[in-house]
Amino acid sequence: MFINPIFNHSKYKKIIYVDTIKLRPPQYKFREYIDNKEINELALSIKQNNILQPLLVRKKPKFKKGEYEIICGERRYRASVLIGIKKIPCIVKNLSDENAFLYSIADNIQQNSLSSFEIANSLGYFKKMFHVKHSDISDKLIKNNSFILNKLSLLGLDKDEQKLILEGNLTENQAIALLTIKDKKIRLLAISRIIEYNLNLPQSIELINSMINKGFGLPLPKEKTIIIKDIRIFVNTINKAISTMKQSGITPTTNRIENDEYIEYSIKIPKKFTRGITA
Repeated sequence: MFINPIFNHSKYKKIIYVDTIKLRPPQYKFREYIDNKEINELALSIKQNNILQPLLVRKKPKFKKGEYEIICGERRYRASVLIGIKKIPCIVKNLSDENAFLYSIADNIQQNSLSSFEIANSLGYFKKMFHVKHSDISDKLIKNNSFILNKLSLLGLDKDEQKLILEGNLTENQAIALLTIKDKKIRLLAISRIIEYNLNLPQSIELINSMINKGFGLPLPKEKTIIIKDIRIFVNTINKAISTMKQSGITPTTNRIENDEYIEYSIKIPKKFTRGITA
């Protein structure tokens, strides 16, 4: 069984210093992109405090002498190169492809450096690549089943949906709740509404249930969308009339109710201001 993948360099007797030009990028990539701002900040920290944790690396048969593949610490490597460090402290470990993958993903999870979707995609790839069950992943990463299952469930959202959710700063629980909507068009509409109205998790679940049970939020035909744009003109006209009354010293009582089917206005104008007015 795979032992705790979060390595502690104090358990190893030897740390070697490897030329940066002889370090090769990881075989398995988990991040969609590298945040340059994050690398710059890390570079500043390394410049001030040195590299506090060695990189974990491995040899590969096809590599030349002195060359190593980075398993854990790619960001530290990039930041070190940025500030001109020539040699980087490393721990060399003989790892199979499967264990190299596990060390790397575990390190990223521990450092909280990946989004939920990046973790999900990595776990899904690992499951497919090495033909393992989710329970095996749970055992190997020393994570409970619910953690693994929740992450893998996110693969039910496609790349477009994942991008919208990330850009809208929705939580993992909101993303999981969205999966209860089976129709992608309605799901996309739900995502846009949650972002537009800045809904929290309970509000998001209420919206999702409403859209599932009552059919609210179904995309409107193009012709109907044009009509709604015209209705907004009428609404603005009413608002302007109310504003004009208030400027004239009349204080009407107004109430507005809006749902997916109609907008209802109730306006009460005090009678004492309408005496003497004829049609």
